[in-house]
Amino acid sequence: MLQTLAGERAVGDACAELGVSEAAFHALREKLLQQMVELAEPRRRGRPKKESLPAAEDGERLRKELQRAEFELYLSQIREELLREGIPLPPEVQRSKKNESRAERRRREKWARRYAAWLEREG
Repeated sequence: MLQTLAGERAVGDACAELGVSEAAFHALREKLLQQMVELAEPRRRGRPKKESLPAAEDGERLRKELQRAEFELYLSQIREELLREGIPLPPEVQRSKKNESRAERRRREKWARRYAAWLEREG
């Protein structure tokens, strides 16, 4: 392709050698030239910056993760206390499963909150 640009070779000869039509050859040559121009343009030095979430969205996501982690810690403290006392755990309060759905997790957390409130009233 570069030989055709330099005038050293005819487009028809290059098409015959590559086994493509002239229309396909011109499309490939255009794409090649565009990529060469893009590579020749000056770029910033160093590794490109990672695109991050906007600060507000990132903060909200982190806040939700923290709330969930705090709740899971609270549940595990209750589980530990119950096991220490020898009280069996109802299935709704037992540890979450890796593949549970969002609805199942919410149902389990709802029952865990109710159970924790009951324990606090009785204790």
